[in-house]
Parts: sequence; structure tokens; C-alpha cells
Amino acid sequence: MSGSSYEDDEIGIICPACEYEIRKSIGWIRKHTQIECPGCGQRIDIESRNFRMPGRTGGNGDPSR
Repeated sequence: MSGSSYEDDEIGIICPACEYEIRKSIGWIRKHTQIECPGCGQRIDIESRNFRMPGRTGGNGDPSR
């Protein structure tokens, strides 16, 4: 996978108020701190520092975290 980038990959963000799924690229998420839900208008705080690259483990050694 040489030269591949995860920046264009999309992930879903679920609105905690109405459960609407918002799909955004990882690159977009890294550049923003909030997103507005198109379903209900609620502003959702997002912190890109919490995202992990595939293959890295969470705090307890669980790679799914």
C-alpha cells in the first residue's frame, strides 16, 4: 500500500441527539472541531486527536478501540 493515504477515506459520525449518520473524510475531520447535524441542527464537537491509525492499539491493548 505504498503512497496510500487515509485522508480521503470517509467515516460516519453519529449525532447523539437524533442518531443521523454524517459521513466526512478523515482529512475534513482533522481540519474541523465541530460539525452541524443536517438531521436536527445540533452542533457536535469532534476531536481528531482521538482518531487512531489502523493497526495501533487503544489504551488497553485492544486494537478495536
